[in-house]
Amino acid sequence: MKNDPNMLEMDLAIQKIKEEDKIALICHINPDADALGSTAAMYLMLKECGKDVVWIQNDSVAGKYDFITRYVEKEGWVQVEEKDRIKGRLLVSIDCGDKERHGDFQTDLCPFVIDIDHHASGQPFGDINIIDPSASASGEIVFRLFAAWGRDLTKEIAFCLYSAISADTGNFKFSNVTKDTFLIASKLKEVGFDHTVVPKILFDEMDQKSAKLLGYILSNYHSEQDTLIWISVDHDFITKHQLSGPDFDGLVSYLLRIVPHKVAVLFREMEKDVANLSFRSEEDRFDVGELASRFHGGGHKRAAGAVIEGKLDQTISMVLSEIRDMIK
Repeated sequence: MKNDPNMLEMDLAIQKIKEEDKIALICHINPDADALGSTAAMYLMLKECGKDVVWIQNDSVAGKYDFITRYVEKEGWVQVEEKDRIKGRLLVSIDCGDKERHGDFQTDLCPFVIDIDHHASGQPFGDINIIDPSASASGEIVFRLFAAWGRDLTKEIAFCLYSAISADTGNFKFSNVTKDTFLIASKLKEVGFDHTVVPKILFDEMDQKSAKLLGYILSNYHSEQDTLIWISVDHDFITKHQLSGPDFDGLVSYLLRIVPHKVAVLFREMEKDVANLSFRSEEDRFDVGELASRFHGGGHKRAAGAVIEGKLDQTISMVLSEIRDMIK
């Protein structure tokens, strides 16, 4: 594997973790499998080291990710409001591009912060920052941290990290995959676990509600210039069909299967006059991470998101205008 540009920061982080007995973990709101898998792996490793560790639950977790979070016992979770259980601990933040992605949690409860992330659009906020945009997933960085620490991996830890990497690489088919990604996946597999479970749950399975929603999306999308494809789902539709955020997971990617489109956007009005945006791109020249940053969002060149307050039709008009300029 390549020489790690974050080796100094990793050494400092390892030393700080060794020194502290009480540690809190947090990942970003609306957590995906990379955030959950990487944080679960860190939780399990710290427990192996005998640490008093809690995982701050700053948002609900989709049920489809139970195959990852099942490894964290109930007493390991702590709500944002339980400040007495959090205050004074070392905070390890994983997969958060900036501290706003912590949601309602205030980092100043913790006197020292280690920031582990791979988002190119991120704004480092830690006392120690281990940031590597070249990593396919935060799971890669956590693996390298454990390797630098000299810690052996349990099957459960390896499974969580493999899940994290598989998720953020589209099961190893995205352009962010490098030879190091495959080397790390191979080393994780050597520990021994059933890797076939991961893509089956993440990419192959879909419940009936999501299947019906996908049918609606594929029947009502809008296409422009054979390049841009988009769909909006308003609050009335979401309320009528009792939809929640996890029901939309991964659905925007189906739009890019409709050739020859290169940029896809899903607008979902989860709250009245608050739109959650999911962007996907087929090519690096259409950088949706940079696009999302214009709306105080973020992500990667080919996958990003943002939240915009305002009337849905106005939000759609504003965002599509920016995209049309981008794809000229």
